[in-house]
Amino acid sequence: MSDQSLADRIDLVDLLASLDYESLFADTQFESLFGGEGEGDTDGVGETVGARLGELLGGLLGALLGRTVGTTVLKRLLNVGGDDGGE
Repeated sequence: MSDQSLADRIDLVDLLASLDYESLFADTQFESLFGGEGEGDTDGVGETVGARLGELLGGLLGALLGRTVGTTVLKRLLNVGGDDGGE
């Protein structure tokens, strides 16, 4: 296995750049933000949407890593005494 942690190996910029935001927001109230109107981002909507997506992805990654670390720590804590032969 690699010496890098899971969080260090994930390239969030590449992950976010590869998302198809137009299809993600299709049939939602935000669909018009990514349509072909060509007016551009005049009021910071892109930044707001990006911040919300970052919060969502950060929360999901945090929950995943928290469960993994919590399970690992709990297993180690329960096995601190080693095998005492059932006594």
